[in-house]
Amino acid sequence: MFSFKIDLDFKMTKSLERVWLKTRKAILKELGFKLKEVNSQKTRRGSHWWFIVYGKKVEAKKANAIQLMLGSDVSKAIIDARRIKRGIPWKEANKLFSKTLWRKKHKCNCSIHQKILKRMKEGQKEFEKLEW
Repeated sequence: MFSFKIDLDFKMTKSLERVWLKTRKAILKELGFKLKEVNSQKTRRGSHWWFIVYGKKVEAKKANAIQLMLGSDVSKAIIDARRIKRGIPWKEANKLFSKTLWRKKHKCNCSIHQKILKRMKEGQKEFEKLEW
């Protein structure tokens, strides 16, 4: 038994939430998991969901991809992929946060980093290929 953690950065009506939940159950079933329990918690920007499942335990990269398929935030998937790449165990890498605790100040003033910071301020996100 293990869980998939889903970060949704949008709010849903109750009727949409019912349909969303039904489709998540279908995805899990199609992937060979048996759903034991679903828990959720509202956040300032949306909600966090925990799907506790039975099934064959999957390695970290695949679990991260499955969470993305279940609708988790792309930024969370990218952060988790980077943590996996650095060798952080999945149990520690797979976190849900309800607020920003701190943000590292960027001291470099080179043109490449300035372009990245400008894109971030404009709302553009950096994408990486997520592995299965």
